[in-house]
Amino acid sequence: MTFRPGLYCMSGNLDITGGKAEGIGITFYMQSGSIRITGGAQAVLQAPNEYDRDQSLNGLLIYMPPENHSEIIIVGTSSSRFSGTILAAESTIEIGGTSDVGSATQCPLDPVTGQCQAVTFTVQAIGAFVKTHGNAPTDILDDESALYSVAGKMSLLK
Repeated sequence: MTFRPGLYCMSGNLDITGGKAEGIGITFYMQSGSIRITGGAQAVLQAPNEYDRDQSLNGLLIYMPPENHSEIIIVGTSSSRFSGTILAAESTIEIGGTSDVGSATQCPLDPVTGQCQAVTFTVQAIGAFVKTHGNAPTDILDDESALYSVAGKMSLLK
C-alpha cells in the first residue's frame, strides 16, 4: 500500500497487518477510530517536512483530537521507519518492534555491528499513556527537524 503525500482525514480504524506500507509527506488525522500497524508489516511512514508545499503540518505524522480516545499501536519490523510527531493526548500509544529473522525477508544487518537493524522511530509520542515494547532492537531517535512544532509568537505592547 502506498500513501501519496498529503493529509488523510479518517473516521474508523486504520489497520495495516502484514505486507508493506509506504508514505512520505503524510499526516493521518483520525477523527474517530484506532491505528494498528502490526503483524510483521514493513512500514515506512514519514510526516511532511520543510520541503513540502503546505508547511502547516510539518513534522505531524498522526493526530487524534482529544475526543478520540482510541489506541495507537505501531509494531514495526527491522525494515520499518517512522518519522514525525504522534499527537494523541487522550489516547494510549504503543510503539515497538519485532525481528524479521526467520521470515521470507531476512533482517537487514547493521554494517557496523553486524547485528539485526532496529526498527527506527524518529518520533515524539504525546499520549495519555505511552508504552514501548518488542522482541527486537528499537531505536527511538530525537531529531527536532523531523518533529511537529508550533512557531512561537510574542508581541510587545508599549
